[in-house]
Amino acid sequence: MLVTKQRIFLIIQLISISRAIAGLIFVCIAFRVELNLVAIILFMYACASDLLDGFLARKYHCESKQGKVLDLFGDKFLTIAFSLYAIASGMPIIPITFIIFREVFLLSIRSLQTDSKSIFKPNRLLGGLTTFPIWLTSFLLLLSIRYIEIDAYYFELAYWFCGIVVVLNLTHKLYESWPELIAEFKKGLNE
Repeated sequence: MLVTKQRIFLIIQLISISRAIAGLIFVCIAFRVELNLVAIILFMYACASDLLDGFLARKYHCESKQGKVLDLFGDKFLTIAFSLYAIASGMPIIPITFIIFREVFLLSIRSLQTDSKSIFKPNRLLGGLTTFPIWLTSFLLLLSIRYIEIDAYYFELAYWFCGIVVVLNLTHKLYESWPELIAEFKKGLNE
């Protein structure tokens, strides 16, 4: 079978969509102790697929605006799904609300553009440094149901750490993009 750019592009999009579906199924089964292993496998697949679709898109030069939007949706939905799981597990709601707020805010604000460029430019390194602790903490929380013993106090500390990192990340992004953001809002007022 001949591998074409269109097929690679389609595979990448299917991986992004499957990540969101894995997150949805994860939320539905995460608290079923008998399905804990399935939830862990879905979690690991979802995290690995995030790395895989980006790698494939860059390697085969299949990056597109639509693909980036679909990837962004998959990533944000997954983080929100893990956050809902953490809240339902009794973790502190305030730092997790910061996490959810950031995900929804970035989904909406990235649609703002000036001169055909996004005002809130994605930064893979900063995004990864923000998302990795959230996903790792959620993964350990999931493992703690049956496989490892970790006191809830440490999870609470970890989620507070994640919440603070999210606030710092968002503050940095707002500071970095503030002039363009204000200019875009002023332009909207004048139209």
